[in-house]
Amino acid sequence: MAVALIVEMTLKPGMGEAFVKRLRQHAAHCLAQEPGCLRFDALVPQEGADLAFIYEVYADAAALEAHWASAHMQVYRADVAEMVADRRVSRCNVMAD
Repeated sequence: MAVALIVEMTLKPGMGEAFVKRLRQHAAHCLAQEPGCLRFDALVPQEGADLAFIYEVYADAAALEAHWASAHMQVYRADVAEMVADRRVSRCNVMAD
C-alpha cells in the first residue's frame, strides 16, 4: 500500500526563500534518485511566508523508511535545521479508488 506524508512546517522569520530553494533541490533529488518516491510536492500558502507544506507519496512503507534513512535526507535535515521553527508530520495510507 502506498504511503503519504503531509508535513507542515513553521519557518523562522525571513527563512522562506532560502528554505524553498533548498526544499526544491531536495524534492528533485528524491524524485530522481529514489525509485520508491512517487510524488513530492512543495507547497507555500499564498497568504503566509512563514509556512510550508510538503506532500510526499512513497510506493510502500519500505520506500518511506529508505527515504528517511538515506544520506541525502540527513544532509537536507541538517541544512534546514536552523530555518524550521516547528514541524508536524502526518503519515497516511493512500486510499485506492
